[in-house]
Amino acid sequence: MSFETAVAARLLADSDIGSIVTTRVYWQLRPQGSALPAIELSIVTDSRPQNYKRIERRRWTRVQAVAVATDAGTAVALREAVIAALLPPAEAGGVSFGRAQDIFVLPRLNTGAPGTDTEFREIVDLRLWHDA
Repeated sequence: MSFETAVAARLLADSDIGSIVTTRVYWQLRPQGSALPAIELSIVTDSRPQNYKRIERRRWTRVQAVAVATDAGTAVALREAVIAALLPPAEAGGVSFGRAQDIFVLPRLNTGAPGTDTEFREIVDLRLWHDA
């Protein structure tokens, strides 16, 4: 299983997240017009440390998870559920994760074009240690 698939699987396996987004966890782009609330994931940086012979298997990847909802309360609840799901060490699909580090939260409001719905966006920026 790829790193991306394993991260999504960890989020979807969490009952608090599942009760809010069902299966709406997307990498890179959320489909236009898709239902909310949802989680948008993207890789910010993916380190590739190496020794003299090879790239190390154990490394960290900096990920942004954006909790998107039509109201602030749901966005904040989803943000906290994302942190709770990704913080502890875990195993998903053969990928071993260490404890998440360097967690930052950035609240944002997207008013969009006139006449469109307001989106409340809670960005969680964190480093995930893994062996994928």
